[in-house]
Amino acid sequence: MLAFYPEEGATERIVWYGGETQLHYEVQVDDYKGDPTWIARETQTLDGGLPTSVKELYTAMCEFYQEIICLYRDWETDRKS
Repeated sequence: MLAFYPEEGATERIVWYGGETQLHYEVQVDDYKGDPTWIARETQTLDGGLPTSVKELYTAMCEFYQEIICLYRDWETDRKS
C-alpha cells in the first residue's frame, strides 16, 4: 500500500493498494469503539493502467485528490443554495 496524505496528521488520504489499477479516497473515522479506522469514499481507475514510476503514481494521486476536493466543494455549494 502506498498513500498520499495532503498534510501531516490528515484524516483523509489517497491510497493505491498495489497490483491494481485503482486509487481510493479514504477518510478516517472512529468506529463503534472509538478507535480510528479508514473507510473508502471514492474510487478512481487509473486510465493508463499500472503506474510505471513512483513519480507517475504520485502525480495521479495528487490529481485525484484535487478532483475530490473540487467535487466536494461543488457539492457543499449546491447543498447550501
